[in-house]
Amino acid sequence: MPLSPEEVEQKAVITWSLMYDKLKWLHHVPNGGLRSKATAGKLKGQGVKAGVADLFLPFGRDGWHGLYIEMKRPDGKGKQSKDQKEFEEHCHTESYLYVVCNTAGEAINEIQTYMRMN
Repeated sequence: MPLSPEEVEQKAVITWSLMYDKLKWLHHVPNGGLRSKATAGKLKGQGVKAGVADLFLPFGRDGWHGLYIEMKRPDGKGKQSKDQKEFEEHCHTESYLYVVCNTAGEAINEIQTYMRMN
């Protein structure tokens, strides 16, 4: 099954991150994508929750406990769901930085800025 444009961008971020040891714990939260009802039920039972951002970097910086990145379509037409907006608000309340990015370049820039890599 081919990757969606959003998945292609996210994969590019992960591939880029592999060059940096300090980013070794950047990871994807598998809460999206098409799956059978049985698989969706199994994952929900294991704790997958709607609205959780796509990528997480568990590295505290400047008063933030970590960085969440929500990837959207590179054409800019992807919109956050109600659950995603609720999760974003929760993140900011609990001192996690949350950003929405449309491209790998945007996400990489956010990570570099957060980690002071540029």
